[in-house]
Amino acid sequence: TAATLRGAAEGVSEDGQWFSFRDASGTPYYVSADTRRTLWERPTGAVFMPVSRTLVGAREHSSSGAGSDLTS
Repeated sequence: TAATLRGAAEGVSEDGQWFSFRDASGTPYYVSADTRRTLWERPTGAVFMPVSRTLVGAREHSSSGAGSDLTS
């Protein structure tokens, strides 16, 4: 079931509130960062980026002298 998280998230919403995963059959599902609630349908209004792109952006942000606070 979607409630059992396996592997790394493949995407994260731009606001950081949702992560996307795939189940064993490849079906995407979404997990709330705050409540760990799972959904089979993309959360309304959520825009997802690949996790690798998010990590690169965070690395660039922290190396630019802006500090390590990824929320700013």
